[in-house]
Amino acid sequence: RSEERRRRNKDEGPELSKAPSGAPGDLPELPEPDELWQPIARDWYLSLRESGQAVCYQPSDWAMARYAA
Repeated sequence: RSEERRRRNKDEGPELSKAPSGAPGDLPELPEPDELWQPIARDWYLSLRESGQAVCYQPSDWAMARYAA
């Protein structure tokens, strides 16, 4: 009976890949914050450059961030 036993552990699945963290080194040329923006909007806009997600941003994302700020 013990010879017939098999391990039935689940397959670990595909290997996970991690997104880079920290500010990307190859950001496009971005406009500086407008002087008329509120300080919190300015801080938010500038913080996007330091975000690990910035590596995934497209030009339309940067345009939307500028519009939202």
